[in-house]
Amino acid sequence: MITAGMVFDAYLNINILLIVAFGIWAGTRGVMRILGLADDHALKLRLLKTLALACLIAPLLVVLFDQTLRQDSAANAFSFSLSDLIVAQYIQGGLNVRAMELDAVLGLRNRLTEDFLGIQSEYALFTMIALSFGIVCGVVRLMYSIIKLRRILASSFAWRRYGNVHLLLSDTVTTPFSTRDFTRRYIVLPTAMLANSKDLRIAVEHEFQHLRQRDIEWEVGLEFLRPLFFWNPAFIFLKHQIERLRELSCDQLVITRKNFSVQDYCECLLRTCEYGLRQRERINGAMPGVAFVQIDKSNTSGNATTFLRQRMVALLEGERHKRHTMTLLALMVPLLALIGFVSIMMQKPNDWSHERIMFSTVINLDRLAERNAR
Repeated sequence: MITAGMVFDAYLNINILLIVAFGIWAGTRGVMRILGLADDHALKLRLLKTLALACLIAPLLVVLFDQTLRQDSAANAFSFSLSDLIVAQYIQGGLNVRAMELDAVLGLRNRLTEDFLGIQSEYALFTMIALSFGIVCGVVRLMYSIIKLRRILASSFAWRRYGNVHLLLSDTVTTPFSTRDFTRRYIVLPTAMLANSKDLRIAVEHEFQHLRQRDIEWEVGLEFLRPLFFWNPAFIFLKHQIERLRELSCDQLVITRKNFSVQDYCECLLRTCEYGLRQRERINGAMPGVAFVQIDKSNTSGNATTFLRQRMVALLEGERHKRHTMTLLALMVPLLALIGFVSIMMQKPNDWSHERIMFSTVINLDRLAERNAR
């Protein structure tokens, strides 16, 4: 049976894994730089998406596996976690610390969890209120963005259709963007862009590349998760990295696939950004869509101008890397192995293991000796 404690433990584990993923990603970028893959933004994007997805799924799988295993009485002796390793090391004499002090450290998380879920202290009450307030604000912000997006789609004009992809024209937006609902995907284009067929073609191909990369689904998913992880800087960082890499990857792949001139592509970016700044129309915000350029304050680099410059430099100086499955696997397998290992190490210990029983005996003897000494 899945309990509130198990859900909260999985939530904490996901947040811890996101922080671990921050360090793993920093190391991965260093390895890619050594291998000469620093400019392969498509490869970076796939690796980072895999890393983020593993952080979200691995703790849930461990909880389900642990719950299934514990239902089998014959398997109750099995346990492997960081806490178990520390206890085993203590039993073997590798740690010079009192059993009661070690038990207090190992049980700290359980005590804090019980305190939080039971709201047994002012600290737990304050934390619960702050977390709930942040989640509610995030949900309200997301709902406002969805309403804003629906209004833009409702006021747009149907232009063309390719399968379930609907191309719309809008008099209110200043930059092309793509989004979706449950069944349809949309590419919304400013009506003014019809005056320049070259810019129009570049923008449409750019948005179609976002559709191929499933960037919209990722953006929608991350926006829906944001209220839950608003307080975790690692989540915000990884989200911003995905947003940045998807644009750099999309730019390079469009240039490669369609043989656009780099000069024409850069000029299109500049004209679109200039038009948006002139109109001062802010359509992005938290809206679950993927825009051609960031007109207002950019989530990806803090400033639209800075990130626009980065995109142009990536187009001018970046190499056109070919996708090699073996290279992807060689980098992806260690990432998944690390996340899986950390997830397993964070699972709850088995209280009925041989080492745990011995450890409990030592704790009881220490308590008895302490009581006799009084």
